[in-house]
Amino acid sequence: MSKALRHAMAGRRHATQPAFASTFVPPPFDPNVMAPKRPPTAVEKGKKKATGGTSKRPRVETIDARHYLSEEHEDRFKTSISHWTIWGERKLQLDDFPHSELYNLIDICGWSKIADTPHKVYSQLVHEFYANFNQDIDIQGTEHYGQTWVRGKWIMFTPRIINSYYEVTTDDIHPLPSIQDMGEVARFLYGRDDAWPLPRRDFEHSKLTDSLLILNVFVSHNIDPTRHRTTINDARARLLYHLAHGRKIDLGNYIYTLISMLGF
Repeated sequence: MSKALRHAMAGRRHATQPAFASTFVPPPFDPNVMAPKRPPTAVEKGKKKATGGTSKRPRVETIDARHYLSEEHEDRFKTSISHWTIWGERKLQLDDFPHSELYNLIDICGWSKIADTPHKVYSQLVHEFYANFNQDIDIQGTEHYGQTWVRGKWIMFTPRIINSYYEVTTDDIHPLPSIQDMGEVARFLYGRDDAWPLPRRDFEHSKLTDSLLILNVFVSHNIDPTRHRTTINDARARLLYHLAHGRKIDLGNYIYTLISMLGF
């Protein structure tokens, strides 16, 4: 949480605390009775009181804490993005799946940080992150390529930044192929020779093999977030097929592409 947001929440809590209702009634005022002298403070005991002149307060640098870059971005937030539901990452207990495709994949790709305990999600900041996307965000060479505005700062999230955050490399990358034989994909995902043709348009999550069920849940939370897992489209089926064979992808580029598409 940003410092500004922490202070705002703390101020709200203090402001909503109930006031103390005192039952003390002061005695009538007597002009002949002098009030007791106030004991000297620690400062007055050890130092002389400053006289004359005025003390100068240190100059405080103002912080641009605008939530939105423009009225257009604010309208975009209010009409669309504020209604989004944030789907957070989940921690994966890898020891529970020692012989699954997922365990082998995370070991091959070095994705241990993705499976680790995620940070707490603050929905308002996530919404503002997407609301302030600019038109040049995916055009390399422009001033704000791979950046968005959050509380007075331009936040960079290029593929290189994402890979650095997750501590993964781009060594031994296998680009996602455009698999034409979806029958091969279906037979692999369902673990049956008679899986193709599909009875419905999309693949069904419940019919995946046990290990691929686990892989799809992991991808749906930590790689390509989605709440809808009942059915799986061809693109997700190809991704599962690719990953289950232990083929490493450029994670930073994949996540960056998803974020950019979602933001627009």
